[in-house]
Amino acid sequence: MLVARRFALTILLVFVSSLFLTPKALPPLHAATATGQVCITISTTATTCPASPPTVGPLTVGSTFDVGVFIQDSAPMGGFDIYVNASSPYLIPTGAALGSLIVSPWATVICINGAAQSGSDPCGLQTANGPGVVEVSAIENSGSNECSGMATCSGMAFTITYRVDASIARTYISYPTGPGCSISSVATPANVCVLVSDATGPTLSENIQGAIVTQTAAPPTAGISYNPPFPQAGRGVTFYGLASGGVPPYTYAWTFGDGATASGSTVNHTYSSAGSYAVVLTVKDSDYPQKTASTQATVTVVNPPPPPPPLTASYIFSPSSPQTGQPITFSSSISGGTPPYISSWSFGDGSQATGSPATHTYSYPGSYTVYLYVSDSGSPTQTVSAQQLITVTGPPPPPPSFTASITFSPSSPQTGQPITFSGSITGGTPPYTSTWNFGDSSQMTGFSVIHTYSFPGTYTVVRYVSDSSSPTQSVSSQQLITVTNPPPALGYMLSWQGYDWDGGREETVYLNGNAVVSLPLTDLGGNGGAWALFSLDITSFLVQGTNMLTFAHAGWDCGITDNVGDLLITSGSSVVYSNSASLPLSCAQSLTYTFTIGTAPPPPPPPPLALTESFDTANPIVGETCSFNGLASGGVPPYSFSWDFGDSVSGFGSSVTHIYTAPGTYAVTLTVRDSASPSSNTLSVTGYQTVSAPPPPSAGTYTLSWQGYDWDGGGEETITLNGQIITALPRIDTPSNGGAWAPFSLNVTSYVVTGTNTLTFTHANWDCSIADYVRNLQVTSGTTVIYSNPNESPLSCTQTLTYTFTG
Repeated sequence: MLVARRFALTILLVFVSSLFLTPKALPPLHAATATGQVCITISTTATTCPASPPTVGPLTVGSTFDVGVFIQDSAPMGGFDIYVNASSPYLIPTGAALGSLIVSPWATVICINGAAQSGSDPCGLQTANGPGVVEVSAIENSGSNECSGMATCSGMAFTITYRVDASIARTYISYPTGPGCSISSVATPANVCVLVSDATGPTLSENIQGAIVTQTAAPPTAGISYNPPFPQAGRGVTFYGLASGGVPPYTYAWTFGDGATASGSTVNHTYSSAGSYAVVLTVKDSDYPQKTASTQATVTVVNPPPPPPPLTASYIFSPSSPQTGQPITFSSSISGGTPPYISSWSFGDGSQATGSPATHTYSYPGSYTVYLYVSDSGSPTQTVSAQQLITVTGPPPPPPSFTASITFSPSSPQTGQPITFSGSITGGTPPYTSTWNFGDSSQMTGFSVIHTYSFPGTYTVVRYVSDSSSPTQSVSSQQLITVTNPPPALGYMLSWQGYDWDGGREETVYLNGNAVVSLPLTDLGGNGGAWALFSLDITSFLVQGTNMLTFAHAGWDCGITDNVGDLLITSGSSVVYSNSASLPLSCAQSLTYTFTIGTAPPPPPPPPLALTESFDTANPIVGETCSFNGLASGGVPPYSFSWDFGDSVSGFGSSVTHIYTAPGTYAVTLTVRDSASPSSNTLSVTGYQTVSAPPPPSAGTYTLSWQGYDWDGGGEETITLNGQIITALPRIDTPSNGGAWAPFSLNVTSYVVTGTNTLTFTHANWDCSIADYVRNLQVTSGTTVIYSNPNESPLSCTQTLTYTFTG
């Protein structure tokens, strides 16, 4: 493009001259043209070029100045195209104006920083144009040369205004070169973008001269920083030199106070011994003349601390028996080394993680080796790893469909008659919650419940069951039940008045040697010193012929004599026996009445057998004694109870205890058998007991464990440590422990002393016919066994057991 412009300038000059000059008016060709000079002047009104490149300044950043571009002693000319270059970003041209050399300018183009200030020529397309460059071109409009007829031609071609934008000691105003400037007035060097042309087209020969621009710079300043802030002997220190002011770039020279030196803005140095050192930094700038600044810092070097203890690492994961698709939490335990620590994990399936705790989920069952890698922040860095083999199983099969059913007995219930409701549950996740709505605004919770309707009718019984899954599943079932009134019964009723019958179960009523009831059922303060009416249905206790009725006192609250009066036995509206006398009843005196029944009606059938079970130990863990209680009603007492604890162990009795040896959810089934004749009735209910794994013992916690033989009586054995009674075990009667070994454990941390400890087992001095035993006794702290004695040692009413260990 520059070549094109220069060629166009030549063509324009020839064209213009042809318009204005006839052949006879053309000036003579220059047979021997003079070599002129294109120069920079520090005055825009200069009339000649300076003898040498002029110096502008010193200047300051932000100031502006003007220079002229002067052509001196050139041959007469018809136009010019001249580029001037200044070092960007130090000098920025902000304006330019045509001078007086071209009297009648035409086709003028002014480009500044690559953008056109005047004219329509595309400045940005010229390879010499750009930041810091000014281009000015103009043609004499008359078509003739300036200074025509004169030997030489001189004048101000154009002026430029500059702004100082950045600090530098000196810079230059010159003329750029470019491949587009091959048509040039300057012979050497080639391609200088200066073109002065004759009006008829020939290029005129010119020399060039630039200018120097200087700045006034503030003196340099120096500063020192270093890291670490508390350096140690034998370990490297990084020093940072800070310089400002003056004229960059800078040079940096260091002395470290121990005879060592270095150069550079950032240097490293290691002190061999502790002490205080004067560190000196000397900064020199690039100004002319060069300026220097120095600063000093006192560095205190200390001896390094002793090395940290060895780095150790381990980890745990939860849950302990993971399944596919289940998030597993991995938690590290790190000691030693220098915190903070960096933890990373490799889970054995191509997955990795960082940090602790970390969570990971396996997609497939299998055994995986999980690695924990830990590095500390020490210098040098310590690194350690830990690994465990983790077995991941597939999820259990989905449970069967969640259903619940309802059964009730008797099948034709009557008002006032207890009805036993139960039913089966399948599917879902035990343990379950079972709630009943009996259709008469009454509700109950349980797996086997008893309800009595007061009025005849048809009722909708609804059973609601929820399981323990997440989210919880719920199901309901319903059944219609029709309740009728019972037929009128002709039984035997006993009624009387009792004086001062105020203490709960203070008096017991016997009929034919059988205890009917103890009254009143609870303490009734209102009966004290007063008569109260009582009545009983005694039909089931009567015999054909002579019957004996006895009232007996409980043997307490003996200071006041109770009384019985207005005693009456009836059958329907018939009086069978009466005695209106008021007779005393006391701790030392019972009352007996006899009467005869001719033909006694057959006793009514017993109510249906009903059974409930309860778990009295909340959130039990492995090794903890769990208490279970069963309650039976209906049928024919007495009852026998048998338990299946769901882990192949059985128990007997209405109240039992059991110790589970593994975590899990167990189906606990209670079966009751009554004393009906000729064939007894049985009923079973099942509940679910969830047992958790015990938390791992922490260091500093002392646990005492042992096995006891025939430890079946509540509070039969007492455990003492260092003269302090810890407890008496078992806490309640435990028949299942009779003639068998049972595990026991206690947290004895608060009883252990530093030094020698004395542990004693003492028998309660009853049930002395069988010797109890102790074996496999251990005292542990975390996973450390403090004391162990596996021997089987007798414990009886006449023999205690003593063990000693060191805490």
